[in-house]
Amino acid sequence: MSTTFARVLPLAFGAAISPVILLLQVATLASPRYPVRRALVVLGATALVVVAVMAAVVATDAHAGAGPRTDPVVDGWIRIVLALVLLAGAVRVVLHPGATDDEPPPDDADPGVRGLRFFLLGIGAMLTNLTTIVLLVPATREAASAAIGSGDRLVVLGVVLAITLLPAYVPLVVLAALGRRGPAALAAMSRWLRSHRRAVTVVVSLGFAAYLGISGLVALG
Repeated sequence: MSTTFARVLPLAFGAAISPVILLLQVATLASPRYPVRRALVVLGATALVVVAVMAAVVATDAHAGAGPRTDPVVDGWIRIVLALVLLAGAVRVVLHPGATDDEPPPDDADPGVRGLRFFLLGIGAMLTNLTTIVLLVPATREAASAAIGSGDRLVVLGVVLAITLLPAYVPLVVLAALGRRGPAALAAMSRWLRSHRRAVTVVVSLGFAAYLGISGLVALG
């Protein structure tokens, strides 16, 4: 299983480097009404998207006969296509620097309605989070197609899920662990991310585009 983790963990941690989700959660926790409750709603929404994507990948691979029989040529082409998607995403970020951060909606409506809107905001933020979705796909495929037992496979998939969702629950952990110092720490984190969001996104996208592209070419060769 160590070999599987060696192939899966870099992709999973790449998927977890998400300024979009982290900024959304920090802004949600800064809201004046029900911050923790709403942050938990966002966490649930992002988890739902990640689980759905992983389930779709596992189901698709199972239908295609994934496992030790996975065709390296197919895997190579999938990696190359995903590398091109990441490359295109990096180019878009560079050419369109005016993209706005995801923020929670104004706090002026009924709490029940507002909770639904935070849920939809979390789903939308994760679905449009290109780097996370693109890197989650090969990470899940690596886990699903590994020549390991079913129990070990579930463990690896669980680790992928936990790592991918780090930006969604780390702010809650920080707030709980630091107590009164939590809001100040989250504010500092938010300021740094806002200043470096584009650079982080471009570096992660280009780095993993190169990783996926090269590994795809190796599989084809």
